[in-house]
Amino acid sequence: MCSATLKERVDRGSKTHTEQMKNGGVEVRKRIGFAILFILLLATEILIGMYATGWVRSYLGDVLVVILLYAFARMMSPEKPARRFILPTVILVFAFIVEFLQLWGFCDRFGITN
Repeated sequence: MCSATLKERVDRGSKTHTEQMKNGGVEVRKRIGFAILFILLLATEILIGMYATGWVRSYLGDVLVVILLYAFARMMSPEKPARRFILPTVILVFAFIVEFLQLWGFCDRFGITN
């Protein structure tokens, strides 16, 4: 539902580390899980960029980047937003903008090359 109120966040700050781990251990494990996913996807993207050709580089790499962005965002913010659709929607719109700029030839028009 709603994220924690300011008073609850201040109260959490006054708890001992052991109490925080008991209550927030699930959040920590989720962050670690998203961090591991992020690192694996980043390594995969680097390998795709270095060695892959064809549809793997063109399509699969783009799909994995969107998942990589989501994993990075969830790794940085442990709590899900109050409205669950906001983060995926923002990432999807960002991906659409990037794909449109590629279609438009943004790099060629502005002389951005290797």
